[in-house]
Amino acid sequence: MLVWSGDLLAQSPVNESLRAKKVEYFFQIQSGALVGCNSCGDGKQVSFTSSFSNGVKIGRKLRVGAGFGFDSYFNWNLLPVFGMASWDLIGKKNVLFVDLSFGNAIAGWRPEAIDEYGYTDSRYGNMYGYSIGYRIKYEQMRIAIGVGQKTQFVTSYYEYPTYYWRNNNYVMGEPGRKEIKNEINRLAVWLSIGWK
Repeated sequence: MLVWSGDLLAQSPVNESLRAKKVEYFFQIQSGALVGCNSCGDGKQVSFTSSFSNGVKIGRKLRVGAGFGFDSYFNWNLLPVFGMASWDLIGKKNVLFVDLSFGNAIAGWRPEAIDEYGYTDSRYGNMYGYSIGYRIKYEQMRIAIGVGQKTQFVTSYYEYPTYYWRNNNYVMGEPGRKEIKNEINRLAVWLSIGWK
């Protein structure tokens, strides 16, 4: 009987420490503007970005998670899937932080590409972004504003028919192929609402 009660007392502080180190989850919805230009002689363009992400808080300053979103670059519309990490720099309740994200667009479309002569396909490559922001805490809710850069890689493929004059007739030969690699860079200005 005495040994049993001793075990219960010994385990009580362990249970309290486990309860104190519970994992904190977060969820956020982010929306904003992408500012930049494709051919900069035409002036700046402002388009739309939005994402959902969730993850866990590790320690007091680090947040890691994953998310998906929608990015519009006027002539490209992409659906990126990404991992993200955030580090709190200054503050306890209201915090200045840096944010990094890296991923890949899993789908996309380019509406005017269908009308382009020779266009056959597009491949959507890596996406990365970094920003600095300020997060305000109100009870369980977090509201943040930030500014940073977002970069997306996209490759377009084209095929053009080739004809040869042979024996008084045109004969189709191997088509000419071309690929255009795009690196799309935009200034991102965003607002997010999250919990925890």
